[in-house]
Amino acid sequence: MPQSTLNIVLPIDNARNVDIQRRVAAAATGDVTNHGGPVLANVQCTTVFLGDAWNQAPLSTMRDDFNAFLDDYLKSSEFANLSVYGISAGSRLGTLTTSDTLGATVLDADLQAIVQRLTASGGQISANANTLVFLFTPQGTLVDASAIGAGVTCTDHCGYHNFVGSVAYAVVPYLECSGCLGNGMTTEQSMTSVMSHELCEAVTDPMLNAWYSSSGEEIGDLCAWQETSVDGYTAQKEWINGQGCV
Repeated sequence: MPQSTLNIVLPIDNARNVDIQRRVAAAATGDVTNHGGPVLANVQCTTVFLGDAWNQAPLSTMRDDFNAFLDDYLKSSEFANLSVYGISAGSRLGTLTTSDTLGATVLDADLQAIVQRLTASGGQISANANTLVFLFTPQGTLVDASAIGAGVTCTDHCGYHNFVGSVAYAVVPYLECSGCLGNGMTTEQSMTSVMSHELCEAVTDPMLNAWYSSSGEEIGDLCAWQETSVDGYTAQKEWINGQGCV
């Protein structure tokens, strides 16, 4: 299936409206099905904040909020709904702030290299079949993931997930463009929404060959831009077979 249909969150307002209509139409054709690939049944997340700027306010406060949100979300009834896809309890194993220096644009290939460095034998993350690495880029950096079909931050995506080797990873860029600040949300609210979107898609479709619809949409795509609240944090609704967007 085309990779670009699986992990892009469209950011532009006009595109968003069209995209909602397209995805709702896709949802009406039937539930998502498993295409034989694995899931992260007991996901173990590590958050990785790229660059020293995350150690300084205000980014350090956001970093702590993102970790707290992930802790809460993994224990929530919203995440428990994913049991219909074979997903059980998840956990956040830890967090890292690296000294990587990123320019105005970073390539997905560079991010893959960071994941490989961190999860290699003797690295800071002990990877296994349930590992999910969350990568956060600092303010002022766009991610160019054109090589894997996900395009560029703010032009084509607000976040995406993929894998390198046997390790799944999700990318959450620092969101400042109007198209990614959905429904009047702040940067932090938009980023926690993207976090929930990519988390749920990554655990149900980590290698891009597990749960998705007949039209190639993952469970976050089918409910794009439909927000809810989890313990006071903004999250996105996800497609649950037999229930719709929950």
